[in-house]
Amino acid sequence: MWCRSELAVSLIPQLASELGVPNHIRRRARRLAKESESTGITSGVDPAGFAAAHLYKAGCEAGRLMTQAEIAEAGNVATVTICTHRDVLNELVI
Repeated sequence: MWCRSELAVSLIPQLASELGVPNHIRRRARRLAKESESTGITSGVDPAGFAAAHLYKAGCEAGRLMTQAEIAEAGNVATVTICTHRDVLNELVI
């Protein structure tokens, strides 16, 4: 059985594929997700929103311009979900 954070990590490739995101950004998003999991911030977080937020952050770091709205639509989550998770991720040093 998958735990919620493992499910989120597994959703990143599918979401990235739908958005046409390069492999280096996919890998970074998965690393961010795994590192975030170790901090405990993933507890109670919707896996799809978690995956989308990490992909957004990885894209921003790499200079890939993707809007929160476009990622939210692809991930079937609210834009505010990505924004909220982004703010939390930005506070972490990972």
